[in-house]
Amino acid sequence: MTSFVCTIASKSADNWPICRTTGLWGIPRSAQRHLLLPVQGDRLLVWLASVGFIAECLTVGPARIPNDGEVPWPGGVARYRQLIPIVIEYETAQPVRLTFDRGINQVTGLRLYMLRSGLFDVPDDMAARMLELLRGRPAGIAPLPGG
Repeated sequence: MTSFVCTIASKSADNWPICRTTGLWGIPRSAQRHLLLPVQGDRLLVWLASVGFIAECLTVGPARIPNDGEVPWPGGVARYRQLIPIVIEYETAQPVRLTFDRGINQVTGLRLYMLRSGLFDVPDDMAARMLELLRGRPAGIAPLPGG
């Protein structure tokens, strides 16, 4: 299983309820292209810009190119280049905010450029730290070495 940080822009916050209702995650054309796309069974850690982590999702199918009329968000296929079927595993009651010192969160190792890309695969140890915070079990988390 690969874990990805997926970002919803603050100006597009209304897209999360659409994701929740449709069971789809959309990769916008503006997102940086990655060599690695989610496949069935991968984990998506959802970050709402300027707010924090809001959910953990599992992919239930591979990323795919949408058909006309299939994209539920404003802009349709002109704006979204891939759809990923998802199921929500966990959604926070309150967003989990992180602070960044010189572009790095000292607890998780998450870097701001990862959030800006829209979709970024993260190492297993980083994903585990984010999941503990997201699920409200931060007791086992210590700052990164040297942090």
